[in-house]
Amino acid sequence: MQTYENYLENKDHLSFADAVKIYDAINSYSKFHDADFDELFMEAIVAANQYANIRANWSIASPAEKRAVDQKRTEHHNAFMSALQILTRYMEQQGWNTDLVNSLGTPQANRKRFGDFACYLVCINAINAR
Repeated sequence: MQTYENYLENKDHLSFADAVKIYDAINSYSKFHDADFDELFMEAIVAANQYANIRANWSIASPAEKRAVDQKRTEHHNAFMSALQILTRYMEQQGWNTDLVNSLGTPQANRKRFGDFACYLVCINAINAR
């Protein structure tokens, strides 16, 4: 069975601590009450929720079930990465620091890290909703 410790041995891993730093860096700009930022951040969160839901169910799905939702999983993954890129570009246009977000890498080279961040984002928001 896969464990978090095993996951951290992967070369392209993203630790929970690093994900929290990225989340905090993004979320710190919500203090400006910028409606455009708030909307873009919400779009990224919604996209993360949609992707993470499919990914969570993926881990317990049969091979046939995986084949049935594989295309949707990819589409939701792409939608999250796109939403995060749009949010990051907006932050850059505002002159805000995006170094931590950019530490994820690029969607082309680091798809797994982006997907992992989506899952962490859902976890953080679910805990914060308490």
